[in-house]
Amino acid sequence: MFEGTVEQIVKVTAPKISVLYRVVLVIVCLIAATTIPQTGWFGVLVLVAFIFFTVYVFEHYSAEYEYSYVDGSISIDKIMAKSVRKKVGTFDLTRAVLVAKVNSQEALGKARQQLRTYNCSSGVDDPDDIVIYTYESESNEMVRLFMLPNDAMLEAIRGAVERSALHL
Repeated sequence: MFEGTVEQIVKVTAPKISVLYRVVLVIVCLIAATTIPQTGWFGVLVLVAFIFFTVYVFEHYSAEYEYSYVDGSISIDKIMAKSVRKKVGTFDLTRAVLVAKVNSQEALGKARQQLRTYNCSSGVDDPDDIVIYTYESESNEMVRLFMLPNDAMLEAIRGAVERSALHL
């Protein structure tokens, strides 16, 4: 078993529709700014509201996942707008049933199972994405976990998982 700790941060790529949202909000802010002479104070209030909403949307699509491996379990946190941290969960890798590449035959064979799924990858299809079928530490239920580990994290996962469950 791998001894020690490994940490990794994965930047999430925003969905393509977010570009449209951002462009539309910037245009609406420009229109609200040009109508201030006709609308007066109401126009200023509308502009301020749109600016706050635009800043919120820009920060909302700035997300990253932090993987932390410690003694056979992996803890994943989602960091939104570089300030808000939300715990996704803690997963016991020593009880993993399957660890494989996302498009491998082993993973596709289990894809139809009705499980709680955590997609903690970068948001784009990457050939290095892996899927882990393991148990969540708090609820003790089997879950499906998608992630994009770097080399150090992958070695830690390999050290924690039984050979029969490892298909990388």
